[in-house]
Amino acid sequence: MVRNTHFKRGFYLNLDDKYPRQSLTLVVWEDDVSGFQQEHGNFDVMLDKQVCGKGTITQYKGRSQMSLYNAYSFKVDS
Repeated sequence: MVRNTHFKRGFYLNLDDKYPRQSLTLVVWEDDVSGFQQEHGNFDVMLDKQVCGKGTITQYKGRSQMSLYNAYSFKVDS
């Protein structure tokens, strides 16, 4: 993961490049952030690590994204 960005409804996790050149963004919604951080730690500690998300890829404003709703749909390589 190369960047995480907080927005008013959650976090964007950009996997391979910074916005707007990323190929896929994982979205963690505000209601789910505490569960992710409890399971995996602060999003900043995931920078420069391999991460994997499981879910459905959708298009939003011409960009690929995957919404993650629980910490078990997300893995961080240590």
